[in-house]
Amino acid sequence: MESNPRQLLAGRARCAIWTACKLLDEPFASREPMKYSVGDLSIDTGRQLVMRAAGPIPLPKLSYDLLLVLVRAAPNVVQSTN
Repeated sequence: MESNPRQLLAGRARCAIWTACKLLDEPFASREPMKYSVGDLSIDTGRQLVMRAAGPIPLPKLSYDLLLVLVRAAPNVVQSTN
């Protein structure tokens, strides 16, 4: 059975997101809506929207979820155990 490299990568990313949420001891989807800002970049978790001064940045769900894990863990480093 051949595996699609993109599917394998997406599966590993989902696993890393799940692991990071467990390490942070936070359920990923149960947080209150928040707004994060750094310079001209902003993330609105209530609307699931990433914006820059020039306008919205479209992200696939997996990329958006990974970005949130990293932002919520800041300034700590999120390490992969695999």
